[in-house]
Amino acid sequence: GNRQIRQSIESLSQRIQEHQAKIAQEQMNLQPDYGVIKHWQSEIQAFVRQVRRLEDRLIQRRRRGR
Repeated sequence: GNRQIRQSIESLSQRIQEHQAKIAQEQMNLQPDYGVIKHWQSEIQAFVRQVRRLEDRLIQRRRRGR
């Protein structure tokens, strides 16, 4: 239901923040691993797409009165 969708959005948002922190930490290294940074960035993009889809689903459910 809506609660589960909201929990998924919260979980994904938290993972986005964790990945952003990992990227910032890695960039502070003398020799950052750009491969892992690129991997985290692509995961962030996937998480953002999932959040948008879930938000759209919530909006649709609200319009239907659920």
